Amino acid sequence: MFIQWHQKDVPCTEVFELQQFINWYNEKVTPTVLTGEKPDESWTEWIELDADGKVVDYFTTTNPNPKYDWYEIGGRWKNMLLRLDGRKVDSCPIGELDFETEINRLKTEANRVYDYFEKCIGDASRTWRSWADVWSDESIGSVNDKRNFYHNQDAILLMKANDTDNLFCIFGHEFDEFLVSREEFLAKKSANPFGTYCFLDATSGDEIGDWTGSECGMFGQDIRKEEDWENKNQALLKSFPSDYIITIVDCHI
Repeated sequence: MFIQWHQKDVPCTEVFELQQFINWYNEKVTPTVLTGEKPDESWTEWIELDADGKVVDYFTTTNPNPKYDWYEIGGRWKNMLLRLDGRKVDSCPIGELDFETEINRLKTEANRVYDYFEKCIGDASRTWRSWADVWSDESIGSVNDKRNFYHNQDAILLMKANDTDNLFCIFGHEFDEFLVSREEFLAKKSANPFGTYCFLDATSGDEIGDWTGSECGMFGQDIRKEEDWENKNQALLKSFPSDYIITIVDCHI
């Protein structure tokens, strides 16, 4: 129990020696080497000490500016690529991709989804106000007011009530995707076969390659949305020689 206390800002150097701080920060004892010695090849971090035991430097193989907490080839999109020989793979030459079959598959799936949407909405009006429209409406005050207005529109309430397959969920489709005709919906959903959220061109000569596409933040929210991405992604895919390799990488942020 604290009867009385005072908050005071204290320099870290008054609390820890540097080596103590590194161990505290890493929540483990960090291995050390003396200047001139080589660290063990299995170490991912170590402290260099001088002859008096003072810290000379701290080394880590961890990226100091990380963005993704893990990545995996294929991952949740395993076997996303369809080859002309019918095999599904995570990586292959671009010239072996079966674009025609993939486009037909995307159209078939889009047709199925649109059928389900029509089942959910029935004969109700399909002219609800989009989230973008509601968001820009200054007459609707707070963010919560905008959310309440949007989600309490008759058509959206009806779609929620009839959505037994959870199509309109956080990882599913947005209601506003269906503010278009079936033809427009199919065209949109089949416009980017083998498309991804962003694209890393490792042929650019840059050390880490050239990143193109949208930029994602926490919880899958867009920090920056690349305009007309479907067409740009397809143009990129088809701009490379047919023997260049495409690889699907699942990155988690």
